[in-house]
Amino acid sequence: MAPRIGIVLAFFEACAFGFVCALHLGAHVEILGMTLSAPFLYPAAIVEGILALALLLAVVLPGDLAMRAGRVLASQILSVIGIFVTQIALLRGALFAVAREELFYAIALVLALCSIALVASPMTRRARITHNRA
Repeated sequence: MAPRIGIVLAFFEACAFGFVCALHLGAHVEILGMTLSAPFLYPAAIVEGILALALLLAVVLPGDLAMRAGRVLASQILSVIGIFVTQIALLRGALFAVAREELFYAIALVLALCSIALVASPMTRRARITHNRA
């Protein structure tokens, strides 16, 4: 059960990375009268697009649960590395990050770490207890 939850978390993370990638490429989204937009950051958009694609392919490519969990684990490790690379690049470029963007990267990091923990957890099954009536 836990690996399946980790795989679902990876799907939601892929959708979030794709959405933020579109925002960094200049998309404007209106939700309930609020306009969501982000500054043009092409390098961040490229990294986020690659991470979204890697996570999405890990989830949707066919395979049994163990194979899919292995792909999700590898793409989540790539995702954690990508988040740190993006943060270091933003700091090095002397861009002052908006709290909204920092919040997204914090949530993405928590989702990635939770997904890694759930996917890497050992699969356990309960043994059926049968009672012999004599």
